[in-house]
Amino acid sequence: MTSNRTPAPRRTDPRRLAQIAIAAGNWRDAADALGAAARDHPEDRALHYNLALACRLAGRASEGAAAAKRAIALRSDDTKALFELAACTLETGEWTTSADASRLYLSRHPGDADAATNLAAACLRLGLAEEAVAVLEGVDGERAGLLRAEALRDAGAMEAFEAAMAALDGPTLRPQLLKLRAQGPRGRLPLDPARL
Repeated sequence: MTSNRTPAPRRTDPRRLAQIAIAAGNWRDAADALGAAARDHPEDRALHYNLALACRLAGRASEGAAAAKRAIALRSDDTKALFELAACTLETGEWTTSADASRLYLSRHPGDADAATNLAAACLRLGLAEEAVAVLEGVDGERAGLLRAEALRDAGAMEAFEAAMAALDGPTLRPQLLKLRAQGPRGRLPLDPARL
């Protein structure tokens, strides 16, 4: 005798859906799937960290910050989650939280250029230009160079500001440099160069 009942559909493991979405570069779907997986496994620190990263890359920094905080609550020495907390809160405008998380991350991973530029950006928003200049010492890259010039300007070190500007001058940076030069102290460039 055969049954006329339709078998219940099998639920695909959200972790597997997340892997597929990540492989496709679809951070929105990855964040959704990781969110479902984290709800299914609330004590899995790695899921919360991965959710924080996916949310940030999907443009959902507030959710990312919450996931990073959960990962840190599960394991206080989770430096990857600490980095995500700093990056997410930088995007949400929580400058103090971002700066504090960046400082703690850098105390564990000195010399990390991405963390240093995140800290410098948060410091500039908090009016801590001197700290921003100091943290960017020896950090290379266009973003670090722009932040360094902005920090030097805000600190009143105009000779050093002009030298930093001269070192950055190039056709791809010209719009940002003109805007930086035209703004007075405390004028801000967008954190995302695509928004210039």
